Amino acid sequence: LFVAEEKKKNEDVKREELRREFEQQEVRRETKSLIHGESGGMAFMYNKPPGYMEARERKGAKDPDKEKTPAERDTDRFGQLLAHAPREGGYTTSMEVSHKPFGVELRKVQCKKCGAWGHSNG
Repeated sequence: LFVAEEKKKNEDVKREELRREFEQQEVRRETKSLIHGESGGMAFMYNKPPGYMEARERKGAKDPDKEKTPAERDTDRFGQLLAHAPREGGYTTSMEVSHKPFGVELRKVQCKKCGAWGHSNG
């Protein structure tokens, strides 16, 4: 019985200390907001940066490759080698086809250094 009473007494003391500490933090927060005149706090982190929507619209309008099929993109990337390459039926537009004109493998990688397709740097 004595141990239970002491335990309850200690819990009440801790709860009171936490409540007092919370009130002090609230008072500090209020005084800081009055001094700086800001009421938003961290709300700026959730707002989009200025110019974000315009840049996104420009990027979306600039990339016409998304509307093309993989075979059409390959033709654009590898130019004359695949311009008149034979394609049988519509099934080649939806499946990955590895082209090897004249025994030269055309890899679907882009070089980070020069930006050309078919090889990679590194």
